[in-house]
Amino acid sequence: EAVDTERALAQAEYARMRDDMYRWPMRLATAAAYGEHPYARSVIGTTDSLKAFDANAARAFHTTHIANAASVIAVVGDVVAEEVAALVMRQFDTLAWRDDHPPASVHWSPSVRVASDTRDKQQTAIALLFPGPDRTDPQRFAARVLSAVASGLGGRFFEQLRDKQSLAYTVTAFPIERRVAGCYAAYIATSPAREEEARAGLMSEFAKLRDAAPTAEELDRARRYLIGTHAISQQSGGSVMGDMVDGWLFGDGLHESREYASRIAAVTAEDVLSLAAQYFDPARVVEGVVRGRA
Repeated sequence: EAVDTERALAQAEYARMRDDMYRWPMRLATAAAYGEHPYARSVIGTTDSLKAFDANAARAFHTTHIANAASVIAVVGDVVAEEVAALVMRQFDTLAWRDDHPPASVHWSPSVRVASDTRDKQQTAIALLFPGPDRTDPQRFAARVLSAVASGLGGRFFEQLRDKQSLAYTVTAFPIERRVAGCYAAYIATSPAREEEARAGLMSEFAKLRDAAPTAEELDRARRYLIGTHAISQQSGGSVMGDMVDGWLFGDGLHESREYASRIAAVTAEDVLSLAAQYFDPARVVEGVVRGRA
């Protein structure tokens, strides 16, 4: 009965995702970019996979991926470390550690790929994906600085595509870091009649990033923004815990969070330009489009 309840909730969430003009084009682009690789899949599942799921599958997953796996328990709070560690060990004494194996490496297609869908909406949404640095690549800090240069209310994309050209309801760009591969994503929502203009405008902004390094003012603003928002996030126990688990499982260790500010501050304009030149190849872009019917 519990599985039936959760399946119904998951199916409803899948339906909401398909109707979401942000999540669905991103889903289309991700599936097109990664093909048969596990990174192409959504944790929400699909209509077919949710139908096939039952209680036995849930138990098998728990045995393989929780009870005997690279499980980590993290605790953040105003606690005595030794006491809470002893408590956790007593309550979870049946867990057994087993080294995991990362998924296979990703081979990004050398050609443009497009996945599209249509909706009865007065909006068209475009998601673009380029290859990018993975979770342990030092270039990921340059990718984050570049995202702050490009996105946000004062960023290049917002200023040029929304304020000056009135092409976008919203526009953003950001890196996605995964264990064996990363990508750099951009999203723009526009009117159906201006789809081609919006796509061309977004690609033009990526070309500018490849051609010239950010200015000293842009670089300084981006670094200060990232360092400041990270410091604010560390006031949340949930954010601290997320950083700990992420660093322990997929990164270099628990020291990563303490070093974040210095790593961001060390990014130079040349680092950002080198990253853009390496990854923003228009011949390798992957696109997910949900077209509205005006």
